[in-house]
Amino acid sequence: MKRSAGVTAIAVVAIIGGALTCLFALFAAFAAVMMQHMPQLPDKAPAALPTAVLGVEAAVFLGIGAWTIASAIGLLRLKNWARISILVLGGLLAGFAFFGLLGAVMMTVMPIPAPPGKEVPHGFMAVVGAIMAAWCLIQMAVGIWWLVLLNRKAVKEQFLGEGVTPPVGGRPVSIAVIAWLMTISGVLTIPFYLATHYPAMLFGMVIHGWPGKAFYVFFSLASVAIGIGLLRLKPLSHTLAVWFYVFGLVNLAANLLVPGAHARFEAVLQEALRPEQAWMATSARSFLWFGFVCGAVAIALPLWFLVTRKQAYLAAANQPLRSPQTS
Repeated sequence: MKRSAGVTAIAVVAIIGGALTCLFALFAAFAAVMMQHMPQLPDKAPAALPTAVLGVEAAVFLGIGAWTIASAIGLLRLKNWARISILVLGGLLAGFAFFGLLGAVMMTVMPIPAPPGKEVPHGFMAVVGAIMAAWCLIQMAVGIWWLVLLNRKAVKEQFLGEGVTPPVGGRPVSIAVIAWLMTISGVLTIPFYLATHYPAMLFGMVIHGWPGKAFYVFFSLASVAIGIGLLRLKPLSHTLAVWFYVFGLVNLAANLLVPGAHARFEAVLQEALRPEQAWMATSARSFLWFGFVCGAVAIALPLWFLVTRKQAYLAAANQPLRSPQTS
């Protein structure tokens, strides 16, 4: 079946986006290499941690860029796996852009104060926030465009063949997005928590030192295991995913509602930040409720999809295995 102009346009945009992502990864790798020749950063902090962060960032963005380009090429060849892959990427893009938009709006409404002794032009952070908001809106629009167009019946027929009914019981795209998000975020957060000094917050209690790191690492490993289980259509993984997000929502509410939330939040930041960054802890108190709202949305949205798409997911998990078909 002939490829439509909309599918071609999505593939072209995806290739451009993937290429830019790979370019960003190369810049990050170059910066990491340059860090090796800097004994100390300007603020006297060791260069090892920033170098490691840039290296991980480069690897992640290179992988995402390559994934996007490969999926776009598959889309041009009308491969159904590529359509599903672009749907997952579109969902991730729209989701991350949404939370970036919330942060940009907050930066515009409540600009972050400048460090002591630093002069920043009046309204500078508001302008930066407005630019970020515009960029996030563009990304959201692209992600939603991919999700809407590639789910249309006429477009699906281009990948499955005209008159061919899509297989019943396929994995819901929303749960596929959640599965990849849990897997990728879990893998990325493990080295972050091991390299930083953020205490864990559990039901209004602050857990310091290695016990706090162990909690975060366990939570990240659980996210990876559940995400992989969802991708492999394991019914138990769906149940575990629901309870994983329920736990996160209850923990978030407890950390905010137990008396002394502002003082706890500031103490955690004071411990995690370097001495010269301590001024950020006090200014960040004003963002406590904003952080709670973002966190609640980030947890409640996947939970809603997991609950409402449960039957479709279980139908896909319980359907008989079919022999692979060439698409």
